[in-house]
Amino acid sequence: MQKLLYEPGASGFSEADRASIRASQSQYDRWLHTIDLAFRKQYNVSTGPLQPPQLPHTPYYCYQAVVSALSTHLRPVIELRNKLAHGQWLYTLTNNELGISLLEMQAVRRENSLTLKLKHNLLRHLVHVIHDLVVSKPTFARDFDSHFRALESASIDLRNKSFSKYEKQMRDRYIRGQDLKKKCLASPEELQQRTRARAYEIYLARGMQDGCADEDWLKAEAEIG
Repeated sequence: MQKLLYEPGASGFSEADRASIRASQSQYDRWLHTIDLAFRKQYNVSTGPLQPPQLPHTPYYCYQAVVSALSTHLRPVIELRNKLAHGQWLYTLTNNELGISLLEMQAVRRENSLTLKLKHNLLRHLVHVIHDLVVSKPTFARDFDSHFRALESASIDLRNKSFSKYEKQMRDRYIRGQDLKKKCLASPEELQQRTRARAYEIYLARGMQDGCADEDWLKAEAEIG
């Protein structure tokens, strides 16, 4: 947010603009105010609502899409982060702090390393859209569709990706890494013993008998290497 406010772009936030944004009640409201000001500056809408006829139809639909994406994807992240920052890891409280919010408790417990990774990717695309809006009106218009396609694809991944499959992939990757580490740290003698043992397994599997010729072992070792 702070970097965005000082971007030397076409919208050119003034100190008064920055102060107005910082005065917003919540982090989510600051993002909304930033988008509101950026659209007004880029499309010369000084007063009145951001809608036709003051705002052309295409930018208006873009504005609605960005605001909707903020509400759908960024707002829950901000609210959940605030709960955790106040130590509500086990029980999340309602906004008036007089009761327990079961929905937010369920949201906390659904989070895992995969959802965090996917949400980071999704919000990255949303930030690209907002950055373009603030910095360059032509770039915003040109790349809006591609950014939103990527955002929607990330949203689908977030809904459909299986954590159990992701967990298995991570475990398998870790095991492969440990095996490779052991192989790299093994002494030359150990590597030679492993190679010859594997060669022996290959020849037994092919119906060979003990006492095969040296060149046969070399062939087996070459296959393994």
